[in-house]
Amino acid sequence: MSTALATMYASTAYQQLTGMKQTCTRISLPLEDASTSIFEAAGGKQSFVGSTHPSLDSDHQLDRQKLQPGFSSKYGDVSITSTIWVAVVIVMYMVLLLSRIFRSPIWRIPGPKVTAFTRIYEFYYNALKANTYSYRILALHQSYGPIVRVNPNEVHIDDPDFGLHFGTNLLKQKDPWYYNTRVSSATAIVTELEYHKLRRTTEAAELVPRLMGQGPAVIQTKSKLLCRRLRQYARHRAPVNLSNGFRSIARDCLSIIFTGTCNELLVQEDLGHQDLIWSRGVFRYLALTRQLPSLVGLEKYLPARAFQYFFPLLYAKQRLERFVTGRVREGSLSDGSKCFAQGVASGKTPVDLNGVVDEVVGSFVAGSEAIGHSLTHIAYHLMQQPGLVAQLREELERNGFDTGISPRQIHRRFPLLVEGFRTQRGNTFRFPRVAEQDMEYSGYFIPAGTVISMTPLDTNLNHEIFPNPDIFQPTRWLGPECDKLDRYLSTFGYGSRKCLAATFNVMMIEYVLAFTVSQFDIAPLHDQVEWPQDGSLEMFPPHSALGLMAHVSLA
Repeated sequence: MSTALATMYASTAYQQLTGMKQTCTRISLPLEDASTSIFEAAGGKQSFVGSTHPSLDSDHQLDRQKLQPGFSSKYGDVSITSTIWVAVVIVMYMVLLLSRIFRSPIWRIPGPKVTAFTRIYEFYYNALKANTYSYRILALHQSYGPIVRVNPNEVHIDDPDFGLHFGTNLLKQKDPWYYNTRVSSATAIVTELEYHKLRRTTEAAELVPRLMGQGPAVIQTKSKLLCRRLRQYARHRAPVNLSNGFRSIARDCLSIIFTGTCNELLVQEDLGHQDLIWSRGVFRYLALTRQLPSLVGLEKYLPARAFQYFFPLLYAKQRLERFVTGRVREGSLSDGSKCFAQGVASGKTPVDLNGVVDEVVGSFVAGSEAIGHSLTHIAYHLMQQPGLVAQLREELERNGFDTGISPRQIHRRFPLLVEGFRTQRGNTFRFPRVAEQDMEYSGYFIPAGTVISMTPLDTNLNHEIFPNPDIFQPTRWLGPECDKLDRYLSTFGYGSRKCLAATFNVMMIEYVLAFTVSQFDIAPLHDQVEWPQDGSLEMFPPHSALGLMAHVSLA
């Protein structure tokens, strides 16, 4: 009887102890005192439970250890160590951010605090909002003045007179962060001065003679083809996407000169739309790779189908690179002559195969987009001001073509074109240069090594240089101060790094406009008075952009 009672009391005490353990764990009470009182109430001792239930002692001791401050186990050590390291990293990062704001040698230069300690501000406007940082910088100048800090080590200056000397003397070195050589090794990206000079010399020797030699005949042939396509649209009274037409003719012409083979985009039913759309993500991709350079080359590890779906820009670029590589390895064309790609590969300056491919692909994509964008932009203003069309036709009838006209002479012949260069949205990317010596501007000290940038858009929209800058007004280039205005036109870049193909670009735009305007009347598809808000008139427009849609009819 006594044995049965003892067993019953022990079982009851064990159940009470288990419940008390859970309660004590929730309210953080000392477990030892609670268990002792239970056994005393049951008329027993602690050791009795240990002898009857061996697992109870070990559980009891483990729970006591967990409740003790400073308990250290494998899992506890990891948790505490991780917390400490996270705290250290956060503190170090905060110290870095504060030092960028208050200890940087350019900390006194005005600007938003966020631009002083991180580049995410630029990333937001260029990667997430599709290349709008230049517009944001223009707004910052209106708030802070002619000099603004736009990145931790970069200041931006809005001063047309400063721009006259920008890119020369002490501001030749390109910013290696902005010009990411991991993306391309083309001459336009090269940051090392001496090597850039060698590459540019080779490029000029091979490119300029071909552009000015082959160029006129190629442009005339393709301009006639474009007019035949426009007649088809006029005959069927169908709307035409002029953005596609102008970009396609630029690519067809440059593909012949660069690779010896025509892309034949103009003959496609959609005027090459599917072949053109892949390049629309160029600016966004460049912004991404500046912030996350490790993304370069990531596409190599994806299956071909996934690569084509997620990276259409890189997929098309890779196809173009393979084609150019094949052309270079052929050595010459079937008639024994050489295209630009083959000429660069065999030039005096040694350039490896990857460098040649990057040079050709970069020049081809950038050049065709610049020409197509300028034509689209000017056509938009012609549709808004039909009187300009009549003036252009009179000028063409009176003077005809001039294949040797330079960008500095064009305002005297075709002020319409130079006004188009001034107002186009291809001027929205900035030119960052590294200061080689200490400088001072507007009372602010700029130490050597600081990146200084300017944007042509700011000068072209300057109210003092160009009154009513938002108005498309070609007559401003016919006044007595046209030579002064011409000094501030920076469409083709600054200093020794100006575009080598500037004269060719002007010539092609003149030819294509002359052919189309003299034969067709162009009217907007809709009553489009305001600037298109979908980005159709931007350089490398977003994927959602419709393009410049128009009705064409025979003049």
